[in-house]
This record gives sequence, C-alpha cells and structure tokens, in this order.
Amino acid sequence: AEMATVDKADPMTTKANQAPRPATTPLAVLAIVLMAVYRLAPHPWNVAPAGALFLLGGLYLGRSWRGWAVPFAALIASDALIYLQWNGSLWEQSRVIDYVAFALVGLLGRAVSSRPAGWRIAGVAAAPAIFYLVSNFGVWLSGNGLYAHTPQGLADCYIAALPFLR
Repeated sequence: AEMATVDKADPMTTKANQAPRPATTPLAVLAIVLMAVYRLAPHPWNVAPAGALFLLGGLYLGRSWRGWAVPFAALIASDALIYLQWNGSLWEQSRVIDYVAFALVGLLGRAVSSRPAGWRIAGVAAAPAIFYLVSNFGVWLSGNGLYAHTPQGLADCYIAALPFLR
C-alpha cells in the first residue's frame, strides 16, 4: 500500500486525500473567476452559477484551503460589488444562510470528488436541491412576515420558490 505524505504547504491535508486532479486546478480556478464575473454582468433574474463556484471548488480544488478560499473569495467579492451597486452596502446579513447552503454544496463536491463518475454526476444533480432546501428554509425562518412559522408556512415557502429552482 502507498503511504500518504504530508503536504508541507497545508499540514492539515495529505496528498493521499486531496482530489487527484492537479492538472485541472488552473481550469477550475479560471472557471470560478469567470462565473463570479458573470454574476456582475446583466443576466436573467436568479440565473447565476453561484452554486457551481462551490461545486467546482469541492470537486477540483482538493481538500486544502483552496477548495474553500477560491469560491468564497469569488462569491464575497462579487456580492460586495452587486450590493454596492444595489443599495450602497457591501454586505447583506440575509445572505448568511445562502453561504451555509453554498458551503454544503462545496462539501458535497468534496465528498464525491474521488468517487466514480456516477457519484459525481449525482452530486452535480443534487447541488441545486441542496441550495433550494437550505436557502428557502432560511427565508421561512427569517421571520420577514411572508410565511407563517408552521409546517404549512414552510411548505408554502418551498412551493412559492419552485419557479426559482434551476
């Protein structure tokens, strides 16, 4: 059996548990940056590949800090520019639950990154559902008065959000 070696750049990971795709790392970083730039350009409402930033990070940037830093940096920077244009702020507290959902999508990508292609395809298919469930739970939980804090209110919230599930 091959012995795992410690990566001196990141002592919390080993080369054995990093995603075995070093040749794809520059392409994944480029794709993540391009997706963040796309968010800044005019596009159809609620159609931006933000979840893909984290899925790619989990799938192709391994288990090191890069798998988290690159997608979060891209998302937070693009969010800051979007909010600065929209309402003059750099931050919206309501996005915290979305960041949790994106982190879960990143964990999913990481979990399936070293599995056979069928698992990775299933992970890609599950990512929008994870974001939909978590982010809309946050909308319901926020208490903004749109939905009653009852099981029916939660169901109403999920039903109202179906047109945005893409």
